[in-house]
Amino acid sequence: MRRKYLLDTNQLTHAAANRGSPVVKRIRQVSSAGDAVGVCVPVLCEAHAGFAGLSEAKREHYLEELRHLMRLLRLWPLDSDAAVEYGRIYQSCRQVGRVLSPVDMMLAALAREERLILVTADRDFDALPDLRIEDWTLE
Repeated sequence: MRRKYLLDTNQLTHAAANRGSPVVKRIRQVSSAGDAVGVCVPVLCEAHAGFAGLSEAKREHYLEELRHLMRLLRLWPLDSDAAVEYGRIYQSCRQVGRVLSPVDMMLAALAREERLILVTADRDFDALPDLRIEDWTLE
């Protein structure tokens, strides 16, 4: 069975910071094995928000690396099924007193709906033990 991966912002920006990073190596490895790796628009929004605060030279470097990476990545769409799942996640976190950011809930909803492996270094997702999570920055 082909595996599908969803990169969180921390993984995407780690990759954009260094072409030789473990994240970039893993993207290439799983892609060449026929698996799919991608991001969603909220991840791109967070990345661009982070890049906006950098010096012009550094921002341009990161944007060029991001353009290069996007040639290797899919863009996973958020749809109405993911929106319904978002509501479930919001309610379940609220019931146990946990708070996830709206973007994190979108990622979790998309990962659940599309059966994606969420690639993140963010421990906030521990609140959702059914998610399959990997951290490629550690490899």
